[in-house]
Amino acid sequence: MNTRKRNSISLALAVGLCLSGVAVNAAEADFSNWKCEKCEFPEGAKGTVELGGYNVSESSARFGDFTGLNEDGSYALANAMVSWWGKDGMWFNLDGRNLGLDSRYLSVSGGLRGLFDIEVYMQNIPRYFADDTRSPLSATGAGVLSLPGDWIRGADTGSMPNLQSSLVPSPLGYDRENEGLAFTLTPVRYLSLDAQYREETRNGNRRNWGNFLTYSTEFAQPVAYTTEEYTLGLDYARDNWTLRAEYYGSTFESGFSAIAWDNPYSGPGPELGQKAVAPDNEFHQTSLSGSYRFDLWRTLVSARIATGLMKQTDDFLPYSVNPDLVSPDLPRNHLDGKVDTTNANLKISTNPMRNLRLSAEYRTDERDNQTPVDSYTPIMADSIASSETFSNAPYSFKREDMKLKGVYRLSGIGSIQAGYDYNSFERDLQERTETTTDRMWATLQVRPGNSLDGFFTIATETRDGTDYQSLVNQAPQNPLMRKYNMADRDRDSMRLQLSYIPVDIISLGLSGEYNEDTYSNSTLGLTAGDYSNIALDGSIQLPGNSSLYILYSHENINSEQAGSQGFANPNWTASVEDVFDTAVVGITVPAIKDKLDLKLDYTYTDSSSQTDMVYVNSSSAYPEQTAQMDMVKLYADYTYSHNLSLRAGYWYEKYDSADWSMEGVNPSTIYNVLSLGAQPQAYDQGVVWISFVYEFGKPEPEED
Repeated sequence: MNTRKRNSISLALAVGLCLSGVAVNAAEADFSNWKCEKCEFPEGAKGTVELGGYNVSESSARFGDFTGLNEDGSYALANAMVSWWGKDGMWFNLDGRNLGLDSRYLSVSGGLRGLFDIEVYMQNIPRYFADDTRSPLSATGAGVLSLPGDWIRGADTGSMPNLQSSLVPSPLGYDRENEGLAFTLTPVRYLSLDAQYREETRNGNRRNWGNFLTYSTEFAQPVAYTTEEYTLGLDYARDNWTLRAEYYGSTFESGFSAIAWDNPYSGPGPELGQKAVAPDNEFHQTSLSGSYRFDLWRTLVSARIATGLMKQTDDFLPYSVNPDLVSPDLPRNHLDGKVDTTNANLKISTNPMRNLRLSAEYRTDERDNQTPVDSYTPIMADSIASSETFSNAPYSFKREDMKLKGVYRLSGIGSIQAGYDYNSFERDLQERTETTTDRMWATLQVRPGNSLDGFFTIATETRDGTDYQSLVNQAPQNPLMRKYNMADRDRDSMRLQLSYIPVDIISLGLSGEYNEDTYSNSTLGLTAGDYSNIALDGSIQLPGNSSLYILYSHENINSEQAGSQGFANPNWTASVEDVFDTAVVGITVPAIKDKLDLKLDYTYTDSSSQTDMVYVNSSSAYPEQTAQMDMVKLYADYTYSHNLSLRAGYWYEKYDSADWSMEGVNPSTIYNVLSLGAQPQAYDQGVVWISFVYEFGKPEPEED
């Protein structure tokens, strides 16, 4: 019996035992003396059922991503929300959304008030990345991609005689299915137990590639991932105390250990290639957390400590599947990967004065990699055995964070806040053994009256550390290179947010943010970057309870980097600018003659990315990458009777993009790359829907 099935059965038995205990306790409990003079508990059933249909004008992978409306044609529209409360404290809920689509969600829950709750749910999230991709390779087994039987290999993509006739659709995307169970039991007043189980599967295709020296093949790799998560917890709360003990576990299974594909080229390499996929692995963690509230200065102390274990013991693949190569022996059968984790945090907050609040927090996260170290002799692209050996690097690290914060309230006008954050990062087998980051910040919050509210924050941050050194027995690296996550960095930032209500029917908002990064000691790598964002919003209440709202935001991301073609001093620089603009305007018109509600939304987005290169004696620029979208949504809700209403709507969306790296690149365009031929996505989409909504358990309207 495999691990996944064994764990599922164990959890089912545990929940079954809990349910049997609940049944006994429920039978013995006497609720006749439970009285609450001011409590009004609902009784009976109420809910909403919606049935109808969608019609989609054209097929589009991007439009169907997450929505499930990826193909033209008709779809069922089905939603349901049902609740029931019994006199004895029993309750039941059903929540179903998008039940006729691939983006469906269904949850069934119930229980007995104050004693137990149980929920079973399922959710499907469709992911569609491309529907115009084509390849001569198709799946013929678990992780096996084969060429047609009449395939004739060629020296390059232009000399494969039956390439065009062998191309078949190879869409990219997968279904992400989630199923779960959650259970809570409160056998006594101060004690509760809970258990959760979740299984996620991903089935479909994702983009991958393989190569034989300088000749590459892009293909749609089958995906069959399964992830399971388990949580068991025990809570105790009484007086000023809270305690929780918890176990968390997760397992991952990839479905198959490798992806194998036929070599379409007649040049170097064997007739079959193979590469590993994500290996099976597991993680287990136990934790203990709690808090205590002191009466002195309303002080709260909370703490948590957790220890865990990561394991990865999948068998290694052979160095190569090339029968013409004599592969050396592997030093071991599997990685025997093992990582011990330790997490702890402590937080204290207190009010020594009426207007003053102080808090301090400490966190530590440690990963001790116990994986054995061995020497390996790589085979390059299943074609050439390396003359050198390399050792695996079991990275370990220890991270510590400390935060101090103070808040002083100014009587009637706002508050002043200030803080200091400290971070220490210790690493093994990396270019820098330790980095430290210091950050100081201050916030002024103002609220002089009922019409104005806002805050302004400024912060400065500095990161430095030990000497930067190149690694031994690793891929060669220019000694002038500095990795951005470990390099010295200075960051200055500010943030502003204001909301203003000049009169009761008008609301205005303004927000802005700016960050500037400087890597002053990085000769090669990322040298500078900045981020800015500004947003404006407003709304106005119109006659008849109608309202108009508007939003605009502008976002800008810039970065500068330096590089070297000759593994020496820098001789080129690159700058990248990404710009995003978004505008939204809408109007709602409710209860036209007490029958018809209308809502209209319009959204416009525009994004662009520009990369400029400067060489020693010349400069150039890549073509600009752009994407624009216009979206209009119209909703109408007509009340036919007290319980029945008619809903209709129209959703129009136009999307266009330009990407020089994809435009005109077909499977045979590049002589040494057999690509999938995906093109920049564009569509002009229209969706119409209509549905009937029935509500039951709804109170009758009161007569005038």
